[in-house]
Amino acid sequence: TTSAMSFILGILAKHPEVQKKAYDEVRNVFGDDPSKPATLAMLNELNYLDMVIKETLRLYPSVPMFGRKMLENHDIGKFWQRNAVLLVKLNAPKPLPYGTIFPAGSNVIVMPYIMGRDPEYFDDPLEFRPERFAVETSAEKSNPYRYV
Repeated sequence: TTSAMSFILGILAKHPEVQKKAYDEVRNVFGDDPSKPATLAMLNELNYLDMVIKETLRLYPSVPMFGRKMLENHDIGKFWQRNAVLLVKLNAPKPLPYGTIFPAGSNVIVMPYIMGRDPEYFDDPLEFRPERFAVETSAEKSNPYRYV
């Protein structure tokens, strides 16, 4: 999306060391010939750029919220208690107590913006670190959608 591209460009501008590393990777894969067509194989070699995109989307998701249906009962109060400070900053409603169950079949709204800042899932969640999405250091081997 255009918002995702804007956030990526903004992040690259704020982090020149990341910008240089991504630029060098693109130059190494595509070379100096601007008339050389890009192939899927070449795009698949852009591992660092992929990490930059994923880390940017973790911090600035292009979709602010989406709906899902609960497949099993879930204690939503645990999430609220864990994220109370962040939720207060976002002017969220009062925290729910432990034991507040959303039953299977309930419709819920998922907010990637909050999930991407949850310290239970991401160390130093407000820090921009593309390397957290390196396959050897993340849960991506088992779940490629972890940041969503």
